[in-house]
Order: sequence, then structure tokens, then C-alpha cells
Amino acid sequence: MFNHGYRPRGGQQHLTVFQFLREALVDKGANEVSLFDTMCRKRHRAIYEKAGLVGKNEIEGVLDFDRKFVAKIGKLVEEELLSNQ
Repeated sequence: MFNHGYRPRGGQQHLTVFQFLREALVDKGANEVSLFDTMCRKRHRAIYEKAGLVGKNEIEGVLDFDRKFVAKIGKLVEEELLSNQ
């Protein structure tokens, strides 16, 4: 996002980041971005609204997804930086 000249400001910065990612990754992972956003919202509900909303198996699945998602985004950022050199 910063590499493209954008910076989230004000409230709801995570919403701004997810909107940017959906547009920027439309061909490279927009569905994963939506899933990640859904998980963040569920996490918020589990912490602040409803105890026991998330089970152990779901948490393990989310952690696996997160590792893969972060690795994929890291690779895309690296490719972007190398292509701009």
C-alpha cells in the first residue's frame, strides 16, 4: 500500500487496508483477502462479544491459513519491489 503511495488514515484503518488489498490483488488473492477480513471480524466478536465462538480446530485452521497468506503477501511484495528496481 505504501509502495503505491497510499497510507490509511483516521478511524477504521484495517477496513481501508482490506479495501486496498481487494483492489490490488483482484487477480492474485482477493478471495483470500475477503476470508482474512472475515476471520478478523470473527476474532473481534470472539474477544469482545461472545466467548466460545471459535473452537480449537478452527483456530488451528486459521493459523495454517494465516501462515500461507502472510507468505504469499510477502512474496508478492518482494516481486513488486524487485520489479520497481
